[in-house]
Amino acid sequence: RDAYTLGLRKCPMCVPLWAAAASMEEKANNVTKARALLEQGRLKNQKNPQMWLLALSMERKHQNTKAAESLMAKALQDCPTSGLLWAECISMAMQPQRKSKSV
Repeated sequence: RDAYTLGLRKCPMCVPLWAAAASMEEKANNVTKARALLEQGRLKNQKNPQMWLLALSMERKHQNTKAAESLMAKALQDCPTSGLLWAECISMAMQPQRKSKSV
């Protein structure tokens, strides 16, 4: 933890470091701390779609669909031209809604 904390302090724009720190917390069954880390990472890297995708995947992994939908809406507001986020948005949509989102 100390190594991640020091690394994130020195290099707050390093997305893989944020991902590794959050993953470590998640594996230690500390999902709340993992969410907080990803939130901090998103605040420091607001226009980075990968940070948003990390948070989205964690919420979906823990079956928190309402939070994932809310995060997706915020992500698309911050990064409206991100193909990665739009692709994820389409995959998150229920089957009948996919056609209208992809067109």
